[in-house]
Amino acid sequence: MKKLGLDATQIKYIIVQHGHADHFGGASYLQEKYGAKVAMGAPDWDIITAPGRGRGNRPVPRRDIDVTHNGQQLTVGDTTFTFAMTPGHTPGSIAIFFPIKQKGQTHTASLLSLTTPTQADLAALEVAVNQYAKPQKTAVRLASHLQGEHIEWLAALRKNPNGPNGYLYSEDRFARYLDIMVECSRARVAALEYKAQ
Repeated sequence: MKKLGLDATQIKYIIVQHGHADHFGGASYLQEKYGAKVAMGAPDWDIITAPGRGRGNRPVPRRDIDVTHNGQQLTVGDTTFTFAMTPGHTPGSIAIFFPIKQKGQTHTASLLSLTTPTQADLAALEVAVNQYAKPQKTAVRLASHLQGEHIEWLAALRKNPNGPNGYLYSEDRFARYLDIMVECSRARVAALEYKAQ
C-alpha cells in the first residue's frame, strides 16, 4: 500500500466476500492494527470460527458486521457497496456491486460468487443477476483471485494505462456474460442432480 501511495491507517472497512482462509486471513491483523471493521456474510462468520475447512491456521477476526440480506448496503465516504447473497461456494458468499470511475466516467463494478451446486444456490444467483447486476447496468468484472486473463489485463494496463481495459465490458456484453454464467450454473446443477439419482 505504501508503494502505491496509500495510507493503511485510512482503512475503515474490510469486506470479505466469502469465509475461506485465503480471503479473511489478514482481516484480523488490519482490524487490530488500524481499527477497521470487518463485514462478511452471516453464515460464513459461523464457518470461520469452527475448525476445519476454510479456516486453516489463520486468526479469526472479531465479528463486526453481518451481511444478512439482498440489497444490504455499506457506505464508505461517497461510495456505496450493495450486497446480494450468493451461497454455493460457501453458505455466506456474497456478490458485491459498487461504482468505480475510469477516465471521468462512472461504471458499476461487480465481484461475484458463481459456484451453484444446488437449486437454492442457483435461485440466489439468479436474484443477484436479475435484481442487482443487470438493473445496476454492471459493466466491470472483478475476480476474487487473480488468474488467467486477469493477469494479462493487468500487464496490458501497466504497459498502456490509457489503452483498452479488459475489466471494463459494455453493459450489453456484461449482461450476456451474466446470462452465460447463469446457463452454465443451471447445467452444473442439473448434472449434479442427475448424478445423484
